[in-house]
Formats: sequence, C-alpha cells, structure tokens
Amino acid sequence: MNFPTRLPIPRRKFLHSLAAAGLSGTILTKAEEHQFLRLRLGLPAQPGGDGTDLVRFGIITDTHYGDLDDTTRPRYFRRSLPNVTEAVAGFNESDLDFAIHLGDVIQETHNRNASLALLQAIDAEFSKFDGPVHYVPGNHDLADFSKADFLAHTSGAGGQTQYAFDQGGYRFIVFDACHRADGVPYNNGNYAWTDCFIPPQQIEWASGVLDDAKSSGMRAMAFAHQNFDRFGNSFRIANADAVIAMLASKGIVDALFSGHQHGGNYEFIEGIHVITLVANVDGPDRSAAIVRIAADGALEVAGIGKRQPNWGPYAASADGPNP
Repeated sequence: MNFPTRLPIPRRKFLHSLAAAGLSGTILTKAEEHQFLRLRLGLPAQPGGDGTDLVRFGIITDTHYGDLDDTTRPRYFRRSLPNVTEAVAGFNESDLDFAIHLGDVIQETHNRNASLALLQAIDAEFSKFDGPVHYVPGNHDLADFSKADFLAHTSGAGGQTQYAFDQGGYRFIVFDACHRADGVPYNNGNYAWTDCFIPPQQIEWASGVLDDAKSSGMRAMAFAHQNFDRFGNSFRIANADAVIAMLASKGIVDALFSGHQHGGNYEFIEGIHVITLVANVDGPDRSAAIVRIAADGALEVAGIGKRQPNWGPYAASADGPNP
C-alpha cells in the first residue's frame, strides 16, 4: 500500500483541530519508513466483537473525467478513467461490501451528449466492481443534464439522488446537497459552484431514517458530495451546521464522508468524524480509499494511492476519543 507524503491540510491547522476536539495525532518523520497520519479516535464498541469487520467499502471522489489537457491547478482529466479502473481493481482484491463514488464524476463539456458519453465511460469501469455500486451526484455532473439523466446513465444501486441502504448493522445515508440556498435543485446548469444546500424536507427525511435505524439498534454513517468540514468554508454545504446538529442528536452517526474540496480534510465535530477525501483528478495516479468498520468498534480509512491519507485506525474507547 502507498502512503501519502504530506497532509492534505497544513500541519498546524490540522493539529489545532485535533486539540480543539481533545484528540492528538502522530506524524512520522521523513527518516522513518513511511510518512503518514495515524490517529486513534473513539467509536462505540459493537457487542460480540470477534475481529470480523462489520462493513468494508471502497470510496473515490472527484474524478472530473474529460477529454482535456492537463492544467497547472493541477488537474489530470484524461487520467481519471484508467485511475478508476485501477481503483476498482484494488477494491475487488479487498473483498468489499460496496463501492461509492462521491461525485463530480465528469468535467462538463457544455454538450449534453458528449457529457453523457463521459459519464457512461466512467460507469463502465466503476460498475466492474464485484458488488453494489453507489453514486452521489456532484455539481459538475449536473452542468449539462438533469439528475434524472445522471441516474439513467449510471449503475448506482440507490436509483435516487438521496436514499439510504443497510449493511452490516449500519445504515448509510446518501445526501443530495446539489440545491441552491432557496432549495431549488440543480438541473442542467441551474447552479453556481458555490451553491450547495440540503433542503429542510431532506433533513426531515434523514431524521426519520435515522430514528428507524436507532430503534433497530443500528449505527449510521452518511455521504455527500459537498463537504461538511469547516476548513473549506467557500465549498461547504451552506446549512452544514444544522445537518450535523440533527445527525449528532440521534447519537448513532459515527462518520460523514464527502469530496468537493479537492485537498481533503479531517475534523471531529459534535462527536462525528468528518472526513473529506482527496480528489482523484488532482494527480496522475489513483486516489481512493478503503474503509473498514470493525466489530470491536474501530474505524479505519486506508488510502489507495500516494495522495489519499490513511485516517486510522480509529480505536474504540469507553472514554471516547483517545490518542
């Protein structure tokens, strides 16, 4: 496995966020064999833990696939297709329960048919995963066609842009934050890149889904394209604080995963691990992750590729997060 050689956010800012949450981290020095982030954070222990993982899944985001030259941002648009192929191969070697793409699958072309062809090309590779695949639409995915088009041309198991599914004692919620601040959904270019909002009716729906999960003794995690973390305020979901407050009030939500802010990030907010994945398009190599939820309550996010951080393992503790 390749480990990243840098943090996705400045070291001082990252350690400040840990201190604010009562956490600590260890950064290995360059003289050591690998340089990567290793944290030990608390998750509720599951009864009867026998070392078997409850859930294992693959995750990738912001491929921005397009027939475009590389840019100095940098962005490697054409490389995204083989990178997805390589990531899926890694997923298939790892005996995972599902795979999820967190959105901005393509870079828009301003031509509906051309953009749909790009989407179908990525889906043809992503659907080679040996199990259910899930998609979260991103803002760039909806520049040239509607959400209905996005769903019709991908192989996602959900069949909707907001939905929930269960796996291994966990309920996973997929949020659709592709709405303007007035609640109007993105639809064929009806957005600005700064628009990202989860409408009240979607929050109410998620609240009910979580209440049902809680009554069944389940834990929960959630996905969105746009980010919940506070370091990327210009990219952040406009009502992220309200959504997180609702999630935290249920007492069963362990983590939130998103993309959108390409550099990646980590925060611990109201008892929830808020993890923003590094964009695939920002380098020539694959950038993905494998997430393990262990029966003893540990969470591990292991990066695949040089640029995706290894956020873990996160160890269970009766006293909450511990170094």
